[in-house]
Amino acid sequence: MSSTTSRIWTLRPMEVPGDFERVADIWTATSPEPVTVEEMHEMEANDRFEYRHRLVAVDETGFVAGIGRAYRTPEAPAGLFAVKAWIDPSFRGLGLGRQLCDALEAWSLEQGATEFESHVRDNDPRALAFARTRGMEIERHVFESTLVPATFDETPFAGAVERAESSGIRFFTVAEEPGVVSERGLFELYRRTAWDIPGFHLTSYPPYEDWYKWVFGQSDSRPELMIIAADGDRFVGCSVMVEVPASKTLYTDYTCVEKEYRGRGIALALKLLSIRAAQRCGAPLMRTNNDSQNGPMLAVNRKLGYVPQPGSYRMKRSVGSHV
Repeated sequence: MSSTTSRIWTLRPMEVPGDFERVADIWTATSPEPVTVEEMHEMEANDRFEYRHRLVAVDETGFVAGIGRAYRTPEAPAGLFAVKAWIDPSFRGLGLGRQLCDALEAWSLEQGATEFESHVRDNDPRALAFARTRGMEIERHVFESTLVPATFDETPFAGAVERAESSGIRFFTVAEEPGVVSERGLFELYRRTAWDIPGFHLTSYPPYEDWYKWVFGQSDSRPELMIIAADGDRFVGCSVMVEVPASKTLYTDYTCVEKEYRGRGIALALKLLSIRAAQRCGAPLMRTNNDSQNGPMLAVNRKLGYVPQPGSYRMKRSVGSHV
């Protein structure tokens, strides 16, 4: 095989599912958690993009060294397209990211793009510098943190769950109360509380059918890890975790408490119950992400002993601001 610098690199559309194995390898090399080919198939089956374009960078032998995609979801603000490139770490510095992003942005402009969005790991100064050369500016900072369930000591929080229960709150999992009532109630809770998340910028919430595929229709969905807080028949809070298949890490996908129920210890109780659930299933690690401006949830996580990890920046630029 020719040396890295002497190869001729070209772009072609990503082949489905032919490129899945290589795409999964590159995502795994550039992400906090491994990605499997099986997950690639699930993502393909459950995608709900209004527009989508995917490219790979290949050499003359067909070897894939970089991947990129541009897309727009139906609920995104008008004209906003996400553009992102992932390069195999052994092939960075060859201009493949620039080639991919140039082509993806050109395609997005043809679809009516007026603004571009991307996400960059905050511990990757090279990627951050690249994004800035393309006129991107940091809009949000998302902090990541982890907890080892096996070493968690609940002693300092003794009675926290019981105090929330004594105020009239009932806690249960979707596995304990399965069916359309729990599923619909959880959807309505998501839809009511999503607008309170710092950085949430969709113009509408996805319809139930799409939400259901995202929350219940994937192999990482675990009803026993979907914990709900209810006041009578009203769902007022939840903590929903999913399992990363390759590592068995539990990722907290969504935690919320309705505004009028905040300050009553419900969020702390939900988090404690989620840790107990992680301990029962033997998860080696719990992982979560929070917007830097989500002070209350960050405070709960720090109180519980979550350890800060590298996070990510959400970056944006308007069309015409490319320097």
